[in-house]
Amino acid sequence: MKSSIVCLEKMYLFLGKSRTGSIVSRTQEVFTLKGRMETITTEAMLAVINQTWERLAPVLEQLEPVLDAGPDAGGWTPRQVLSHIVGAWQRVPVHSAFFVAGRPEVPIVFGDSYWIPEWEHAPMETFRFAMQTAYEGNKAFIRQLTSSDLTRTCGTRFGVMTLGEFLMTCYVFHIGDLHISQLEGFLIH
Repeated sequence: MKSSIVCLEKMYLFLGKSRTGSIVSRTQEVFTLKGRMETITTEAMLAVINQTWERLAPVLEQLEPVLDAGPDAGGWTPRQVLSHIVGAWQRVPVHSAFFVAGRPEVPIVFGDSYWIPEWEHAPMETFRFAMQTAYEGNKAFIRQLTSSDLTRTCGTRFGVMTLGEFLMTCYVFHIGDLHISQLEGFLIH
């Protein structure tokens, strides 16, 4: 449990120092999350994925008018953030396989926008369809995991984590706190 707390604190420090500068510390929520790390189940992960999607979907519905807006304070445009979120959803199963296969470390690249040329002029529907597909694919992936898979450990940039902790980090902190907040920032300008 102690390594879980250290990993989460490192992740939160990283997010707090992110390029967007818009992440507000959620100390109480993180504290509550730390206490639940040992009880992460596939059902809990599905609920987390659904909550993340429920937060993201309305933002996607409002984003079209600012799709081609300039970059935020961190230098990312809405298209780049959308591309990154699609890529992040798609890479969760790839990274997770390192845990399941018992590899000592998972290679995670930070700051990759997962850009493909089609994103340059793609309509908003393209991003929405890609995200919906990635969201549904992640739910199918989670359903395949066993409770023992969720407890497997692997080294990450933030220290050794269980797969459950890694997934929580991906869905709650990375996609939710960091990038959905970043998209919401484009809507208020």
